[in-house]
Amino acid sequence: MVGVIRKYGILALGVVALTGGGFLLNLQPAASFGWTAYAPLSDTTFVPPFVTPSLYLGVGFILIGLALTAGWIGFALGRRRRA
Repeated sequence: MVGVIRKYGILALGVVALTGGGFLLNLQPAASFGWTAYAPLSDTTFVPPFVTPSLYLGVGFILIGLALTAGWIGFALGRRRRA
């Protein structure tokens, strides 16, 4: 069991980071489209907050997961023995 964890632990950590990052990217606030009435007569413009902390965390986790997974794959390919 310890050998399996040592062999595939980094890969599993990378996949968990990718999954967690994808989950955090989906926590963006829902945009509401459509008008139910006319906008008030003012000069202010509403800009929805699309950039939230969960966006930064999600992208960070995805980058870390990609780096771990690619590193594990590269290391596994480099350690192969020729027949």
